[in-house]
Amino acid sequence: MAELNVEKKKKTPIGWVILGIVVIALVIWFVASDTDEIQDTALFDQEQEQSTEYGQEQSQAVAPYDANRSRTETNSTVQQFITFAEEKSSDDMDRQTVQEGITKLSDALKAVANEQTQGQGTWEGELDQIKQDANQLQGESTAQQPSTIVRSAFSSAANVIQNIQNQYYPGLENDASDVMDAAQEIDDQQMASEQQNEIKSFFEEAADVLEKMEERSQTTSIE
Repeated sequence: MAELNVEKKKKTPIGWVILGIVVIALVIWFVASDTDEIQDTALFDQEQEQSTEYGQEQSQAVAPYDANRSRTETNSTVQQFITFAEEKSSDDMDRQTVQEGITKLSDALKAVANEQTQGQGTWEGELDQIKQDANQLQGESTAQQPSTIVRSAFSSAANVIQNIQNQYYPGLENDASDVMDAAQEIDDQQMASEQQNEIKSFFEEAADVLEKMEERSQTTSIE
């Protein structure tokens, strides 16, 4: 009897094909997901950077000059110094009071100057230095005599007054000159405690010229 050769039919590895397709699909999905995430992150970072730059630009922007607010602040600051000069007597002129007066005068001059220059800060550095020098009067010990500090601060303040007057207040030359003369009356070789009348006189002269500047500024603003 003839023997039949029966060959087993080879099976196609369908399972492996399907598994391979699934693996490929997963790889594509992960790659696409990572790409989208990178793009989203880059877009977010770009938006954050733009937002930060905008915020910096806004913070660096100079606030518009407000003439009405400046006028009110100037009047208040100047009036504080004028009141100080009127109320303090010669006997009150100890170190602390003189330091207070110089500080108020410096602030008043800064307000007047900034009003005229629309907030540009002209003479601001010099006026701040005057206040810093005057603060030395509060120290128990200092390399300079109090009278030397007072004369220097008064002279610097009088110089600023003359500069402001020359540029913006014609007709007040004599008043500004009186302030400088009063500053020069302080003798740096003599104790400050022995020159209370001269110190009081300087504050009065400075208050007088600032009051006249204020009156002229108010008249100009009304017109």
